[in-house]
This record gives sequence, structure tokens and C-alpha cells, in this order.
Amino acid sequence: MRFTTQLLGLALLMPLFSNAQCTDLFISEYLEGWSNNKAIEIYNPTDAAVDLGDYRLERYSNGATAAQDNQKVDLSGTLDANSVVVVVLDKQDPDGVDFEAPVWDELAEAADLWVCPVYADNNTMYFNGNDAMVLRKISTNSAIDIFGKIGEDPGETGWAEMTQNHSLVRKEAVTQGDTDALNDFLVVDEWNGTLWSSDSLNYTLDLVFANLGSHT
Repeated sequence: MRFTTQLLGLALLMPLFSNAQCTDLFISEYLEGWSNNKAIEIYNPTDAAVDLGDYRLERYSNGATAAQDNQKVDLSGTLDANSVVVVVLDKQDPDGVDFEAPVWDELAEAADLWVCPVYADNNTMYFNGNDAMVLRKISTNSAIDIFGKIGEDPGETGWAEMTQNHSLVRKEAVTQGDTDALNDFLVVDEWNGTLWSSDSLNYTLDLVFANLGSHT
């Protein structure tokens, strides 16, 4: 089994930024899609299983320089070597509407961890393209991968044009996370992207979900 699930929990507030090891986990796919279709795929490039309880995701909303307590979510389970875990916003109610609309079936089938069902309790996974996302190792308090630029709100331009309503896959040449919190976020340097369409009836979902659940 590539991934073993356990209980979820919320992380405590901790300081920012540190250097990462090149043999640690990194974000391999970022999915910011139509409605509540939001997911983060994390890849284990090492030759050993990793305890995900030592990792968490953090959201730095709209240019914030710190993540609030309810913008951090601990991961759980065991991630096998050379495998991925797909973390998905927990919207599964088939009768849900508006902000409670369920994720699409294709995304639900790929989900390994469902997190943040209630926005007021924890809104880590409610990113919308202009929020920086951090994968942090708890035991060393190290930001081992940073998606976006902490402290910068690109609005509807800048890098948000390539992150909002996009499915982004890490390029094969990338073998470690970005640990520089202040460097410019140049999406095309490390990511291949697919644009979502608001008209799901006329969109080829294979392009969006083709790589979700595995990484080269």
C-alpha cells in the first residue's frame, strides 16, 4: 500500500523558514480548481517510508507573513518510498451547494487524506491561487517546500495567473522542495500547468487529473 491513513490533527503555531534536505518530501502537484476542487499532492523521493505525522501544510493567505493556527493542518499516516499522498479539501456531501459543493468524482477517487471540512475550524485547504502554501517538517521546524511567495499577494496578475484555476505538476527535473521563502515565484521554472474551465460539461477532465496520484 502506498499510503496508510491515521487520525488528523491541528498543528501548533511555530516560527518560519529553514533549509531543507534534498532527500525530503516535496509538493509534486497543486490543484486549484473549479468550486471546491482543491488538492495538494506530496511526493516521497526517498528509499524509505516516511511518517507523515511529522509534517503539516500551512496557508499564508493573501500575502500574509505568518499562518494562523487555523491555517495549519497536520498530516497523518505513512507514505511509502517513491509514492505520493493526495490531500483533498473535505467536501463530500453529494447534496452540498455553493461553498459546500462536493468535489468532483475524479478528485474524490484520488483522495488519500480528507482535511478541513469546516472553514471556521481550519481553512488551510481553502487556497484560491494567490496564497502561499508551505510544507513544513515539524520536528526540525523546517519549511521543506514553499509554493508561491510568502508575504506577496499577486492579486489577479503575477504568478496567480498561472496558479488560480490551474492544475500544476512538478517538472521531472525538480528533485527537492523550494525552501527560499522570499525568492520570486517563477511558476514556469518548476511546474507544468493545465487551465481549468468553468464549463465542466465541455472540458476534458483527463487533462486535469491525468497525473494525480503518482509522480515521476
